[in-house]
Amino acid sequence: MSRAINIVILSCLALCEAAAESHRGDYVLLPKEGGGNFAKAYRAGRADAQRDVRRNYFAVEIFGREPVYAEEYAKHAERRYGIHVKRVAGCILDEDILGHAKGYNEISEPEIHRRFGKNVLLKAEAEVASHWEGNHRK
Repeated sequence: MSRAINIVILSCLALCEAAAESHRGDYVLLPKEGGGNFAKAYRAGRADAQRDVRRNYFAVEIFGREPVYAEEYAKHAERRYGIHVKRVAGCILDEDILGHAKGYNEISEPEIHRRFGKNVLLKAEAEVASHWEGNHRK
């Protein structure tokens, strides 16, 4: 690999690690080559969520620092509630990913709360986190 690519990769890894050291949900927004379009992606996210809700498909789009139990959380939410937790990016994302996720979740989350109860996903995550910590205490 060229030196420039190595520098970019190392910089991205450092940014991701720095975001991970803070609270969950932190992320680094990098400009997209050729430019991103937050507003267009936001509208598309809302439209996608409206279509999914009409089809009784419930999901949230997440990004940012990933907890060690992320895979179990996604499985638990789907098994228990039929809610899909879609990881669309890690801690490095662009305007298109951010816009789509924000638009999508603004439609899907209120419907999820209405159908399954307020903060159902937070409860599901807390259950998995508690179980994980119980199995990994030293």
